[in-house]
Amino acid sequence: LTIIDCITGFLKAVKERNVLSKKMYIGFILRKPAIYLAIMTMNQLDKSSFLNDINISLRVCMITGCIIMESISIIENLTKLGIKFPGIIENILAVKKEKLDKEE
Repeated sequence: LTIIDCITGFLKAVKERNVLSKKMYIGFILRKPAIYLAIMTMNQLDKSSFLNDINISLRVCMITGCIIMESISIIENLTKLGIKFPGIIENILAVKKEKLDKEE
């Protein structure tokens, strides 16, 4: 999903003529590696934490959140490129995005 998001983000930037923008730089250079660093950190916490005793995996929670964020980003990028999606897909992703935003 990260690769697809990068490709669709780049295509969107080409269409909008802002390939060298600060937003592109932050998205590709900083945000994407940070996602994997966060997953690795959650994995280490899982290995060294008391949460193993109660069957809660921070890594799985982080990966699930990242899947949702990347999917939302892909849908947004493709929408800006002119691709239409069924309303139910947009509604489900909007609800998930709203829930993620509340948790932040």
